[in-house]
Amino acid sequence: MIRALFSPTAERDLTEIVNFIAGDIPHAGEQVRLKILDTADLFAQYPELGQRIRHASERHAKIRWHAVP
Repeated sequence: MIRALFSPTAERDLTEIVNFIAGDIPHAGEQVRLKILDTADLFAQYPELGQRIRHASERHAKIRWHAVP
């Protein structure tokens, strides 16, 4: 399976997000972390997953939308 790679900044951001959520509900922080990592791995494996944005500007032409349950 292809795994997503994160920049050091993205890893710090993820840690901050998880810690913020865990401050209210400890187990929820870990659940969110796992969902983000699983979704990133899914996009790494299937980069064409999701729908393109209709009438997107050139800047956003490669962005895709994908609902994560």
